[in-house]
Amino acid sequence: MDFPDALKACIAGQKITNENWNGKGMYVEVIPGSMNLFNEMMLPYLEMTNVKGEKVPWLISHMDVFSTGWKTLGD
Repeated sequence: MDFPDALKACIAGQKITNENWNGKGMYVEVIPGSMNLFNEMMLPYLEMTNVKGEKVPWLISHMDVFSTGWKTLGD
């Protein structure tokens, strides 16, 4: 699938991955907004889990925007 469809699936609660990524087992998911310890509103963001299971906020690359290798986990 292309990225717009993958993003819609991700916003709907599914984890997405790209078959063109070198690291297998990596995926992206939406982290919903919430209140932090300072009573400040945190906005939703995309988070990537890497092959080691480490999590990091994710910004899409130019190549990923135009990739058609997106799929939801479990596909």
